[in-house]
Amino acid sequence: MAFASGSLFGGDSGTDATGPATTVSTAPDPATTSSSPSPTTAEPRTTPHTSPSPRKSSPSPSRTPKASTSPSRRPATPTPTPSQVTGTVDTTTAPPAPPATAPVLRKGDDGPEVTELQDRLTQLTIYNGRIDGHFGSKTENAVRTYQSYTGLESDPPGVYGPETRSALEAQTS
Repeated sequence: MAFASGSLFGGDSGTDATGPATTVSTAPDPATTSSSPSPTTAEPRTTPHTSPSPRKSSPSPSRTPKASTSPSRRPATPTPTPSQVTGTVDTTTAPPAPPATAPVLRKGDDGPEVTELQDRLTQLTIYNGRIDGHFGSKTENAVRTYQSYTGLESDPPGVYGPETRSALEAQTS
């Protein structure tokens, strides 16, 4: 920003001839700051007086601050926390992953997977036996009936394979 005082075109008879015709004061620009100031003043039109002027004069240029040569303080790079490390999973918020491959169930199998199958078939009123976790003849017939009603042919009849499981789990809870 520059300030100028004095006559732009000269010849103004009402001006005070005790100071320079033009005085320029610039504020330092951080992008172009140099170590020494360089104010620009025009040569006075008349001989200056040695006594101070009664009129207020523009401030004299102050010394331009030097750019800092010391490095600025930057915070140290934080050490990654487990939540910032790539490739980890927060198991407290992530849903449990389903088994990689769900077991194929058939006649003679026992366990909680068979109990779940019997429960799902009961929800659709296809299985009416005891929910005991044993894949017997009644469970096999219910699976075969379900496959027939839904048109599933990729799994063998009466075998609770991937396609039968996917369809039954989509229809029940």
